[in-house]
Amino acid sequence: GRLLQFPDQPGATAVTLDTAAAPDIGWILEINVLDERAWLATTKGVFEWDRQTQRLRPLRFPLAALDDGARYARAVLEHPRGTLWIGYWNDGLVRLNLATGEQRWFHPGQPGAGALRATSIYNIAPSAARTYIATNRGLVFHEPACDCLRGLNHPDWDKLDGIGVIIDAMLLQGDAIWTGQVGNGIYRFDAEDRVFEHQVKVDGRADGLAAPSVRALRIGSEGRLWLGTFAGVQWADAAVRLRGQSWSLQTLPWPLPRSESRFLWSIEEDRDHDLWLGTGTGLYRHHDGQLKGFEPPIESARCSLRTANGRRYLGSTFGLFRVEGETLQRVSLADNGAPEPAV
Repeated sequence: GRLLQFPDQPGATAVTLDTAAAPDIGWILEINVLDERAWLATTKGVFEWDRQTQRLRPLRFPLAALDDGARYARAVLEHPRGTLWIGYWNDGLVRLNLATGEQRWFHPGQPGAGALRATSIYNIAPSAARTYIATNRGLVFHEPACDCLRGLNHPDWDKLDGIGVIIDAMLLQGDAIWTGQVGNGIYRFDAEDRVFEHQVKVDGRADGLAAPSVRALRIGSEGRLWLGTFAGVQWADAAVRLRGQSWSLQTLPWPLPRSESRFLWSIEEDRDHDLWLGTGTGLYRHHDGQLKGFEPPIESARCSLRTANGRRYLGSTFGLFRVEGETLQRVSLADNGAPEPAV
C-alpha cells in the first residue's frame, strides 16, 4: 500500500510519496513512469502520480461494468503519449484517450474483441508500430491499420489443455518479440511470423470458403491468391483480403461431374495465366474459361512442376508422370519390379 521513490543518487534514501489523496491504493503490481507522471496498476484500479505535487489520484472513467475502473489492474502502459492501456485481472483490456476520455473495452464477451480470447491481462509492451498484450491464453497485438487485436500463436500452444498459455513476460528485441510462459519456457516470434489470417467455412455465405480443408495455395498475377479445397478452386484478389475480416471469395466454375475432381491438391499459374490443377481425378489445365484434362486420368494428382526447359511433371500417389502434348507419360522411379513410389 505504499509507493517509494529512490532518487538516482548514490546513498540516497527512499522517499515515501504522499498518498493522502488516495489512502487505499491496494497492492501495486506495475509502475509505468513518464517524464511528468507515473501510472500505477494496483488491486484497487489505476492511479496517477503527479511529479510536481507528489500526489496520487485514482483514475476513473464511465464504464459501469468495471465499476468505473476500480477493478484489479495488473498492467498499465501509456503508449503512445496520451493513450493509456490498462490490463485487468479477469476483466479484459481498456484503451483510454486521456485528452478526450474516449474509451474502448476489449473483452471476449464484447463485440470487436478480435483475437483476444482471455479475460486476464498479464503484461503490455510497446514497439514502434504495435502494442503487445500478454494474456493467460496466448499473445495478441493491436494493429493500428484495422484498430483491432490480432493473435500470435505457436503450434505447441494448441496442444496445451487446462491451464492454457499463460504469458508472464515479454521482451522486444528489434523486430522480434520474446515471450516467457508459466511452466512452458520461452518463445520468439520474428517479424515474418506476426500476421496470421484465419479463414474458415461460414455456412450461408456463397462468397465464403467452400470447404474447411484447404490443400493448395498459390499467389498468381497481380497478387491474386488461389485456394484449392475439397470443394473446388476459389480465389481472392489482394483488394478483398482485408485484415481481420472474412474475405469475399470467387469460385471457379467446375463442370466435371465426379466429386473427386473437386479435391484440389495443387494449383500453379503459368506465364500465360493458365491454371494447372492437380485433382483427385488427374491433371487439368484451365485456359480461356475452359477445363481440359490429360489422359490417362491419374487418381490423386498431388503436385505439378514446370522445369526451366519447359517440361511439366506431375506427382501422384501412383508415381511420377511427364506431360507430353495431351497425354501423361510415366517416368519410372521403381527398381527391380517394385511398385512405383508415391510422389
